[in-house]
Order: sequence, then C-alpha cells, then structure tokens
Amino acid sequence: KCLYNVGKLFKAIPPGKENADKNGIPVDEFGLKNGIWYNCEVEDCWLAQKKGVSGQVCYKVYAIHMASQHGALEMVLMEDGDKARELVEKLMEFEEKKKRGESSSTKPNNSLKIVKTERSVEITVEENSEVVKKA
Repeated sequence: KCLYNVGKLFKAIPPGKENADKNGIPVDEFGLKNGIWYNCEVEDCWLAQKKGVSGQVCYKVYAIHMASQHGALEMVLMEDGDKARELVEKLMEFEEKKKRGESSSTKPNNSLKIVKTERSVEITVEENSEVVKKA
C-alpha cells in the first residue's frame, strides 16, 4: 500500500494550517489551488541546497521526500503494527551495517530481502461502434 495515498504521512508530515482541512488532510496536494509550496530545511540535503523556486515543491512531493530521505517513513511504520516495526528494525540494522562497512553477504541468514508484490487486475474493454449511413 502507498502510505501517502492511505493518508499515513499527513500526521507525521503535517501540511500546515493554511493547507489542511480540520482533519489535517492537505487541501491542495499539488500547489495549484492555493499556491503553497514547501522547502526542505534539512541541513546538507540535496533539495535544501536548491535555492529559490527550484527548491520549492508541492506538499505531495515534500511529504514523499521527507518520508524517503529523512526518516519520516520509519516513524510512520513504527506506528503501523508489529510486522512494520520489525521491517523498520531490519532496515535500521541494515543501514547501520552499511555505515560500518560490514557486508550482509557474510551472514546470509541476516540479510534483508524486500520484495514488492502487486496483484494484477484483468480489465476487459469493449467498444461498440455504430456506423450510420446518411442517405
């Protein structure tokens, strides 16, 4: 499931009072209605280094950026049940080993495997066309 699409990121990465409804859901995800844009303020971040308009992003891009680049994903997953918490712990362990230069190939039983699965849906499109001849 996409954590953004199911609304899990809104609490961890609030859109701000001027861009949220009473439930904290962004009213303008893409900055097209109210013109609200976001800047990353994390030091040494590639997006924060972009100045002016080039560093501005809409809420959806900002939320996904914060989740994927700055730890908000882990925060959200920690609240999403035991399996998600276990996944976060494995991800954090993997990242720590990577920082220390340890190879996960030395311990094959502890290596992290992430597999994305999607169920495909069959769609049938029927087209009816009627030819009308003018006399």
